[in-house]
Amino acid sequence: MKKRILAAILVLALLILSTGLLSTASAFNFQRFRSFPRSTPTTTPTIPTTPTATPTPTSSPTTPASVTTTTQSSTIYFSGYTWWVENTETPRKPGPNYWSNSPENVWVDENGWLHLQITNRNGKWYCAELTTTQTLGYGTYAFQVASRTDNFDKNVVLGLFAYKDDTHEIDIEFSKWGIADYKNGWFTVQPRPYVEGENQKAFDFQLSGDYTSHYFTWNSRSIYFESAHGHYPVGTAPQANIIQSFTSYKSVSAQEVKGHINLWLYNGNPPSDGNPVEVIIKSFQFISS
Repeated sequence: MKKRILAAILVLALLILSTGLLSTASAFNFQRFRSFPRSTPTTTPTIPTTPTATPTPTSSPTTPASVTTTTQSSTIYFSGYTWWVENTETPRKPGPNYWSNSPENVWVDENGWLHLQITNRNGKWYCAELTTTQTLGYGTYAFQVASRTDNFDKNVVLGLFAYKDDTHEIDIEFSKWGIADYKNGWFTVQPRPYVEGENQKAFDFQLSGDYTSHYFTWNSRSIYFESAHGHYPVGTAPQANIIQSFTSYKSVSAQEVKGHINLWLYNGNPPSDGNPVEVIIKSFQFISS
């Protein structure tokens, strides 16, 4: 009997001991996975990102003629040439005036014709000026205009010219220079002083239509000017259509000169009638000599 009791006690003790070991093991395992989770990498992986495009500058202090923007181009293509378009927020000569390269002031239409405008924005009158990026030199500079140039407001000036500096400049200009009853056509060889019949020819004219042709031929010995009613290739206008011609024998070097077109206000004075001004240029041609 005692042996059976001892055997039962031994079996019971073994069962108790076995149960305790299992509980301890289970508790150890749970604590291990709770306190020591799966480790994370010591180096954070690189996350791919979409590259950000570097902004394109809208202006360049060294090469303004090569820069363009989507809404206001510093250059414009017209009649086979790239032209730099003046743009300032401070008054600059001639005038002085404010100058704008806004599409409100300078643009080329679907026919390839150039439009220049003088406009008022926020109380400021903005003018338009273009310069060929290419140096031209001696030769014939020809302009076909598709707007009347005889009835400008007295303060408006249209310039069709070649220029390097104030002593190397040939001008065809239409303006009354602030005087309502003044002559409105001018051929000029710079620099001053202006002597009628030598380096300047002033004339008065009236048009019956919008189309006129203007050119000057510049060589080392002389400059010949001509304006005519209608659009004609250089040197082919009928005699009856010629508005004015003039030859100056003043010698001026054409080295490094460029073609220019501008529409501006004399002395920076606004149009006396308060209205904006538009001029259309059908074409520009340069024939090298």
